[in-house]
Amino acid sequence: MIRIGCVCAHSDDASILASEPVRQWANRPYPWVLHPLPEPVDATAVDVLIVPADILSKEPIRNLLSAKPWVMVSPRKDDAFKAWQLGAAYFLLRPYSIPDLQRALERAEQLYYWNRGLVPPQTQSPAIDLQLTKGRRLSVPVRNVLFLEAEGEITQVYSDLPGQERVTAIRNLGYWEQALDDPRFVRIHKKYLVNMSQVSALDSGQLQVRHFHLPVAKRRQKEVEIRFFQWRNPGDGPVNTVLNG
Repeated sequence: MIRIGCVCAHSDDASILASEPVRQWANRPYPWVLHPLPEPVDATAVDVLIVPADILSKEPIRNLLSAKPWVMVSPRKDDAFKAWQLGAAYFLLRPYSIPDLQRALERAEQLYYWNRGLVPPQTQSPAIDLQLTKGRRLSVPVRNVLFLEAEGEITQVYSDLPGQERVTAIRNLGYWEQALDDPRFVRIHKKYLVNMSQVSALDSGQLQVRHFHLPVAKRRQKEVEIRFFQWRNPGDGPVNTVLNG
């Protein structure tokens, strides 16, 4: 179990970390436990820190950063360079989504095990075996797939894996929709099959997935809206979303 300590100097951080979607997601076979840390910070009981950029100048905080993996949170894009200089595991630009938080903590988790010379426990993560051009094959964890885009009889597969952000798979989108057979994936358009756990906003008939804005077909809008809020709102209401019709 990895203990995550968050210095929640901003109300948005506290509300996202306390939300039901985050609680359910963190409760994995190898779970994380999220602890709010009041100031002055005593981080001796946690393994990973989430720290607002505004308090990094305080001496007790700076002394802790070299000993633990940590994530910087800031509303200013310019602080990303500072995060890199200081050795942060990840930079979160506020306001951030739950998938953004997932990526930050997954990176911090990797560093946690790396710094201790340990092999991370293997969680059961389903993967899709992609058949690429020229007879190549590629296995991609389903959770890392962002969306699939139809291009005639082939399919472009977008993921968040470095070096594999976009690969071309043979066979059409309908084939891969059946091959995935995963409730996270929703056909939003004849051209797009989207991993709803990677969506950060639904806005004016479009889904936002990272920097991509994908159109939702009119006849699918109601279904997509329902599925979007089912993932974002299992009990406590939608988190960090926009809906403008």
